[in-house]
Amino acid sequence: MPGSLVFRAVMLPQAAVLAFLWHFGASWLQSLEPQGKSQLLVRVAGFTGALALVLYLAFLGTKTPFYDFMRRFGVYFYFLGTAVAQVTLALATRRIASVSSVPELRQIAIVLLWLCMLPFALGILNLVLKSVLADPDFVENRIEWIAAILMQAYFIVLYFAWRQTGFDVAVTTD
Repeated sequence: MPGSLVFRAVMLPQAAVLAFLWHFGASWLQSLEPQGKSQLLVRVAGFTGALALVLYLAFLGTKTPFYDFMRRFGVYFYFLGTAVAQVTLALATRRIASVSSVPELRQIAIVLLWLCMLPFALGILNLVLKSVLADPDFVENRIEWIAAILMQAYFIVLYFAWRQTGFDVAVTTD
C-alpha cells in the first residue's frame, strides 16, 4: 500500500504537467504553423492520455470492478494518447523543419521521430519474444520500462526544439 501512495503522489502531478505540456506543444505548433491542423489532435490525444493516467491513479489499489477496467485499459489509453500526441507533434515538427531557417530543428525532428518509433519496435520485439520464450515476463518488464523511458526522453528533446525556435511560456496577470 505505501508504494502505491508514493506512486500516486508522484504520478498525479505528472499527469497535470502532461496536460499543460500538450497544451503548450499545440500552442507551439500554432505559433510555427498557424494554418496547420495538427494542434487539435495533439491536444485531444495528449489530454486523453493525461486524463486516462489520472483515472487509473484514482482507482489504483481499489477493489472495484472499475479498477480492473482502468488497470487494463486506462494504462493503454494513457500510452495510446501519449504516443499519438508524440507522433503527431513529431511529424508536424518534421514538416515545419523542412521549411524552417533553424537547421537544428531538422535534427531535433529526426530524434523526436526515433523516440516515437522505438517503443513501437520494442512492442513488436516483445510480441515475438512472448511467442518464443518459456517465461517472457522478465524480458517484457524490461522492454516496457525502456519504452516508458523513451517516451519520457521525448519531452526533454521537445524542450530543445522549443528553445531553438524561441518558444516561451509566460504566466501574467492584469
